Amino acid sequence: MRHLRLTWLATIALLGFTGAPTRAQPATAEVDVATTIDGSRQVLLVTTPSWTSQTGTLQRYTRVTGQLERVGLPIMIVVGSGGLGWGIGLHNGSGGVDEPRKMEGDARAPAGVFRLTRAFGKASAPKSKLPSSQLTPGDVCVDDVAHAAYNHIVPANTAMASWKSAEQLVRKDWLYDTLVVVDQNHAEDAAGVVAGRGSCVFLHVWRNKASGTAGCTAMSHGELQEVVQWLDAAQRPVLVQLPVDVYAKVRSPWHLP
Repeated sequence: MRHLRLTWLATIALLGFTGAPTRAQPATAEVDVATTIDGSRQVLLVTTPSWTSQTGTLQRYTRVTGQLERVGLPIMIVVGSGGLGWGIGLHNGSGGVDEPRKMEGDARAPAGVFRLTRAFGKASAPKSKLPSSQLTPGDVCVDDVAHAAYNHIVPANTAMASWKSAEQLVRKDWLYDTLVVVDQNHAEDAAGVVAGRGSCVFLHVWRNKASGTAGCTAMSHGELQEVVQWLDAAQRPVLVQLPVDVYAKVRSPWHLP
């Protein structure tokens, strides 16, 4: 298990802290979504009834002899209270002109294809084959769009803690007892970290089955534990999250199940 501070140091090294996060620019490279899906052996597929729906279902898939096969039963989830909006991830572009885009503070969860890279726990490091760490009081995710650490998890007591806004990850309630990081608007994406396009997106425990989130994807505690224990970094897991009508359109070209 890796300590959070090691994750933070890797993040600092990746970002470099040489200035403000990248402003919105066209991506210099497009990722072949079908190739990305084909290269993953674990897929979490989330579908919602519409762009504005805050409830949906999650189905796990594993790749067996080249084909994605279902794992377990569908899981009821909630997404952002504002529904979904195209995020920045492994997919191409941001959809049609009339489809929403994920923006900071819009209470939309990101639509698209995203890496699932690491897990965190409040009481202890989660049991997972993802790199996992225990959270400590003061750990934050920075949502200040003008700060160099935007959309990064860092300790609040660092000398670089000059941000105007950051989300405390050790909460008094249970919502962040376990977190899986969704690499939405991440430094490794083709566009890099784009200021204002959304930050601090996780899989986490829901408040209840009727309450949407601030922009994450949430489920019951027990089902999240099952998902976290199943995820394996060696299998290159991805989250695919789409309204059902968009899923129907891209299912074949993206090689989705």
